[in-house]
Amino acid sequence: AEFLDETVRPRLHPEDPIERARNRAWTDYVPTFSSALSGAWYAESKEDLDARLEKSPRVIERVEEALAKQRGINNGPFFNGPDLSLVDCAYAPFLQRFLICDAYLKTGLLDEFPLVRAWADALLSDERVAGAVADNFLEEFHANLVRRGGYVAALAGDAGLQAAE
Repeated sequence: AEFLDETVRPRLHPEDPIERARNRAWTDYVPTFSSALSGAWYAESKEDLDARLEKSPRVIERVEEALAKQRGINNGPFFNGPDLSLVDCAYAPFLQRFLICDAYLKTGLLDEFPLVRAWADALLSDERVAGAVADNFLEEFHANLVRRGGYVAALAGDAGLQAAE
């Protein structure tokens, strides 16, 4: 993605080199962020879920703070303002999967982070993000969770997962 952004226009990172460096720092944070959320869909039980999500608020708080700083210089709805960026594209899949699972788990994890929640809602309502997954994504995601013995799959039951509203 970084190579394509450097070689193909339009860029998804900002043109300003300082802002581009900040954006890259936030894309570098994605593995930490994704680990904080993916525990929800890989948990095997309620107790496992609680243990996996214990450190998640601290991780999400850093993103909330970054969005607050960004909102000091832009009005969103995306990370850098009105245009989708590479930061948005990096976080969207994890926010999407978490919100699908949280419809069943009801962790309330994002309740304390209104900027992250608004960002997630903006991303998932954008057709470029929503349309970036295969038509059978929910079925395949659910089947993977069932194979892994996921708690959320058991809560969803035979009907499978539904898209987050």
